[in-house]
Amino acid sequence: MTCHIIAISIHLSSFKRLRASILARTLKKEIGELKNYFKEVGLTIEACKNEKTGEADLMLYLTAPKKQDAEED
Repeated sequence: MTCHIIAISIHLSSFKRLRASILARTLKKEIGELKNYFKEVGLTIEACKNEKTGEADLMLYLTAPKKQDAEED
């Protein structure tokens, strides 16, 4: 059930990405407790900083984010 909630939340979010702290707060769990669910769903996980609190956070993506190459110009 938790995997479904995580996958649907990210699928419905804008740009198909969501911060792990938002899911953890909604599900009333710690981010560490949810990491196995993130891996089971097959999410791409990227470390980031929470803009509001300045603490370490994780950005979750359904697919890997596309990197812009500087050499494309």
